Amino acid sequence: MKPRHLFFVGLVLVTMMPLSGWADTYTGDGGWVTSSSSSYWNNPSWGPEPNVVCALFGNCAATVSYLGTSGSAPANIYFASSGTTLQAQLLFAYAALAPVTTFGWFSFDPNTNSITGFNPLFAGVGGGTVQFTPTGYYGFYISTPGGVFLSTSNLSAADAGNQHFAFFQGSNGSLYLGAEDLFLGQSDRDYNDLGIAISPVPEPASLTLMGMGLAAGAAGLRKRLRRYSSTRSDQR
Repeated sequence: MKPRHLFFVGLVLVTMMPLSGWADTYTGDGGWVTSSSSSYWNNPSWGPEPNVVCALFGNCAATVSYLGTSGSAPANIYFASSGTTLQAQLLFAYAALAPVTTFGWFSFDPNTNSITGFNPLFAGVGGGTVQFTPTGYYGFYISTPGGVFLSTSNLSAADAGNQHFAFFQGSNGSLYLGAEDLFLGQSDRDYNDLGIAISPVPEPASLTLMGMGLAAGAAGLRKRLRRYSSTRSDQR
């Protein structure tokens, strides 16, 4: 085995160590369905921007799972928190309203059908990653000059009953979402005005295992290189 093979094995060991998976439970309307040409979010943009799936996953022909009700938009999208700390990453903001758009999460009480607080995560087009720890039930919102649109769309004061979010399943326990920032009756319904990735923050134990895997791989590589160098010297 050549030294580079040992390095590859070290990488495989690290890659196979599991990270935290999505632990929060979807408790809204509908469930996960497979995308098709008739999916509610699959509409051409007015501008040059790509399809929302193409923008989020980098593959315009990808077949993905999304939250829906027989292909239609679910009226209310919300989750039951497991207490896991999540991280949100702003992937893109295509819309003209992006500089004056805020994205965040809110607490939701399904028993009283009420919202108890808004927690902004991104304002404008600033990128980066933000951590947050929702409690109880929660959903997401975008705030624009035209109004505040909730993932529990029946409670939206603006454009009530019209869903402004499309949620997709990603890999490694992550969620991807696209948002529509205009009243649906005045928009192209392409859901690619804002793109966000949400995933669990890796637990310390997972990070420790990754570190141990890297250290073991590096130590094995050094030992193998020393043995290889010694063998080469003996052959001269």
